Amino acid sequence: MARLAEAIMEYGTEVHAVADAEIRKLRHDPSEILTRAIQPAIWLVLFGEVMAQVRGLSGIPCAGGHNG
Repeated sequence: MARLAEAIMEYGTEVHAVADAEIRKLRHDPSEILTRAIQPAIWLVLFGEVMAQVRGLSGIPCAGGHNG
């Protein structure tokens, strides 16, 4: 049980270190917030369009009744 508590404490320390580093980055360059907010939307648009053009990945038949 002590090993579990130690592992949880170590994990918490690592999470805190990563969060602290990210907060420092955002304080240094506030434009990062805008970039981080917009980037997922861009990925959805780009990859959504690409995946819409690729047939046969989902296993769902296309309008013609066949995949591919």
